[in-house]
Amino acid sequence: MNRYVRRTLITLPLCLLTLSAHAATYEDGVRFKNQQQLPSAAAAFAEVAAREPRNVLAREQLAIVLGWQNRFDESIAAWRQAIALAPDKADYHIGLARVNYWKGNRSAALQSLDTALRLAPGSTEALKLQGDVLLADNRPAEARSAYQRAQQLTPSDAEIATKLSRIVEPLLWRLDAGFTYDDYDNFRGAENSRFVQLGRRVGKGGNVLYARYDGFANFGSQDDGLTLGAYWLPHPKLLLNLEAGLTLGNADFRPDTLLLASGEWLLDFFVQPLFAFRYLKYDNGTVTTLQPGLRLPFTGGNVEARYGITNNISGSSTGVFSGKLTLEREGYTPYLAFTTGSEALPPQAEADITIFGGGVAFDLSSQWGARVDYSYEDRKDIYKHHAIGAGLTYKF
Repeated sequence: MNRYVRRTLITLPLCLLTLSAHAATYEDGVRFKNQQQLPSAAAAFAEVAAREPRNVLAREQLAIVLGWQNRFDESIAAWRQAIALAPDKADYHIGLARVNYWKGNRSAALQSLDTALRLAPGSTEALKLQGDVLLADNRPAEARSAYQRAQQLTPSDAEIATKLSRIVEPLLWRLDAGFTYDDYDNFRGAENSRFVQLGRRVGKGGNVLYARYDGFANFGSQDDGLTLGAYWLPHPKLLLNLEAGLTLGNADFRPDTLLLASGEWLLDFFVQPLFAFRYLKYDNGTVTTLQPGLRLPFTGGNVEARYGITNNISGSSTGVFSGKLTLEREGYTPYLAFTTGSEALPPQAEADITIFGGGVAFDLSSQWGARVDYSYEDRKDIYKHHAIGAGLTYKF
C-alpha cells in the first residue's frame, strides 16, 4: 500500500478523535456556568445549540448566561428560540420577561408575564417579577396586588413581605407656593412676584394636571394671571408640558393670553432632545418663540443647552442661548444657569442681556420640599437686576 495512503488512513481517525474531543458539550457549559466562567459557558451552550437545533435546554441555558452578562438582545433572541421549541413552558416566558425588564422594556416584560400566568396561574416567581415590573413602571397599587397574590401562594416567602413593605403609594396632590423679590438699579427700584400652584396626578402613567395663580407687581402696576397646564406622558420616553394662561382683567404689561408646549425625549442615550414653543398675545401684536435644545445626562446630574429664536411684535427676530448644569444629590438638587442674547418682550425695548443664576431644591421629607433661587441680570445700558426667590412644596 502506498505510504501516503497508509499514513492518511492512520492519521484520519486521530484527527477525527481530536475534533471530537474539542467539541463542546452541554455538561461543559454547565461546568463553566457553575464556575462563573460565563463567556466560556455561553460559547459552549451556543455550540451545542448550533449542533443540535432541537436542544431546548442548551438554548435555555444560553439565554440565562447571556442575560447575566448584560447581553440583553442576544439573550432575548435565545429565549425566543427556546419558546419556539417549547411554547407551553411558563419558565421560558418568565425568563424572557426578566431580560426585557433588565433592559427597560417593561411593556414587553408584562406581556410575557401575562402569557406565563396563563400557562401557570400559580407561579409565585411570575407574580413576584410582575410586581417588580409594575413598581418600576410607577404602578404601585397593581404591584401590591401582584405581590399579595404571590404571598397567598407562598406565605413563607420572606422576600415578598419585604417587597410589600417597600411600596410607597404616590401622593396624588401637590401644592407649590413661592415669592420673588426683585431689585433694579434704575427707576424700577424694588418689585416682586408670587405664585400658588395646585396639581394632581391622574391615571396610571404619571400624568399631572395643575392650575397656577401668578401675581406680578412690576412697572408700578399689578397684573394677575391664571394658568392651566398638564404634564403628559403619551409615551414612556416622551414627556410633554402643555400650558394655557391669561391675564385677569386688563393687562398692564403681561400678555393677554399665553400658550406653551414643551417636550423632552427621555432616551436611554448619551443625549436627549428638548423642544419648546411659546405664543404670547398682547393687545398690539403677538410674540412667538421656538426653542430647541439638548440634554446630556451623566451619573449624578445633567447639562442642558437651548437656543430660542423669537419673532417680536416689531417684526424683528432675536435669539437667546441658555445653559444649565444640574447636580442630583441625596436630599438636595443644586443647579447653575447662564443666559445670553437679546430680547424685546413688551413693554421693554430690544436689548442685549446676560443672566447668571443658581439655586437649590431641598427634599425635606416625603411630603415637604423647599427651594431658594438667585439670579443676576445685566440688561446692557439699561439696568442691573438682582432677584432672590424662595418656595415651598407640600405633597398630600
